Amino acid sequence: MEMKNILISELQNKNYDSDDDAEVIRKMFESSTSSDTDSSNEYDKPRRKLHRIKDYLHTIKEYDEIEFKQHFRIKSLTCNYIIDKVKEDNVIPTHTFSRKKISAEKAVYMTIWYLANLNTFREISDKFDVTQSAAHRTILTVVDYLVSKSLYYIHMKKIKGKLKVILKNYKELMEF
Repeated sequence: MEMKNILISELQNKNYDSDDDAEVIRKMFESSTSSDTDSSNEYDKPRRKLHRIKDYLHTIKEYDEIEFKQHFRIKSLTCNYIIDKVKEDNVIPTHTFSRKKISAEKAVYMTIWYLANLNTFREISDKFDVTQSAAHRTILTVVDYLVSKSLYYIHMKKIKGKLKVILKNYKELMEF
């Protein structure tokens, strides 16, 4: 409300080429209803509690190897290796304020789930009981880490010879 009054007084003090423009702007601010005060109180409200899936990590640990691979599209052993590396390299920042800290385990599971499935951040935040912004930030952090380590784990040596054959076959296919 105070900001609106400041803007109206500024408009009255300014010289405009057209008084019509100033009048339109002035009326726009003056005609606003009490919803301005309602919206300022909106920020003072406590956060609403969203209903999410609780303890999905426990469910993941119950998966057998086949079910795990169906959901995450990698072996659980590989996923556990990634979790250990993320813990070892302190990829996930630690903090003592705000909401509960996301563990390296949850961060890796969220990231692998995101990469393996067509889910939105809203769906992932619901499944792993985190906020959408935390899911987004965490997944980007883990993906950046995985990309930074990719040169150590992805080698193209075995493919070089096959690449020429693939290219030749592709060209033949395109020529019909």
